[in-house]
Amino acid sequence: MVRTANVYLNLCKAHKLGFAVIKTHQPQAHVGFTLNLTVSLPETENFWDKIVSGIFNWFNCSLLIYLLKDFDYLGINYYLTFKVKSLKFYRDYSEGVSEAYNIPVVPRGLYYLLKNLKVYNKPVYITENGIADSRDKLRKDYIREHLLSVNKAISEGIDVRGYLHWSLIDNFEWHKGFGPKFGLVEISRENNLKRIPRKSALFYAKVCKSNKIHVRS
Repeated sequence: MVRTANVYLNLCKAHKLGFAVIKTHQPQAHVGFTLNLTVSLPETENFWDKIVSGIFNWFNCSLLIYLLKDFDYLGINYYLTFKVKSLKFYRDYSEGVSEAYNIPVVPRGLYYLLKNLKVYNKPVYITENGIADSRDKLRKDYIREHLLSVNKAISEGIDVRGYLHWSLIDNFEWHKGFGPKFGLVEISRENNLKRIPRKSALFYAKVCKSNKIHVRS
């Protein structure tokens, strides 16, 4: 725990120094950073579950309080929401699961995460959000529902400037290698690395071109 705290403290110091240097040489530059943020939601209206969930969410974003004067915008990577019931954290897989890292699909978690960030009054970019789905069965609805959560946040005055889906192509995923399929475009490693757009890519293209979230089909 102490080592983890020291790592965060050193990262904050490094960012503060870097922010100051950049602003000295280019005052108009927009400087920010990206965090992997998790959100917690109470399953019911139980008072203590709401308290526990609120403390988790506050602690999860507490780094931003320390750095509040040292970033112009915030990037967030969103994948995971925990739910709280009877003071216990758990993962709810009722809406689907990512094939990598056992991550449940909880689109509304993104809305609540963005809502929690409103207090910092900074522009937000969603720099990563996606699902490992080799059969491309969940990705289309995953994109739609997460974008609807973003749209809801924007409609309530949260300054979301951009959404970057993870990822364009199947990638090398840390210690998981080429196994997880996050790509909108399949990379066929048995056929000279041929690029094959998945159906979800065509759906996402329509959303990008029309700036509208299409109904289910």
